[in-house]
Amino acid sequence: MNKFDRIYELHKVLTSARHPVSKKSLQESLECSSATIDRIIEYYRLYLDAPIEYNREYNGYYHNTINGLKYELPGLWFNTSELFALFTMHHLLENLEPGLFTESIGPLKKRIQKILAEQNLNYDHVTERVRLLSMAAR
Repeated sequence: MNKFDRIYELHKVLTSARHPVSKKSLQESLECSSATIDRIIEYYRLYLDAPIEYNREYNGYYHNTINGLKYELPGLWFNTSELFALFTMHHLLENLEPGLFTESIGPLKKRIQKILAEQNLNYDHVTERVRLLSMAAR
């Protein structure tokens, strides 16, 4: 797992836990060492402003909900399957013939291109490697 995946997994583990999560459990979930857990938590606190705290009584980490508000990661975060779904949707929109929704679809296509670019996925490069076949066109 890279740093992004570990942060995403840490967030998922902490938000789904009812009680503070021990470092040992985090090591198993994130598949890394104790030192890496410390670095990921530090990054999570400093750069993403996560309200993560340590509870001595339970010997674990938790999200400190401020005013009952749940902490969410900033921006859009996608895993691999979601990115490929976006790629597929972009491909289908590119091949859509002009119709009623042409004006409405334009901004969506631009947004998908931007999201793919932010994830270092060049649309032209990916289309050389992936081929989507149409099924039973009318």
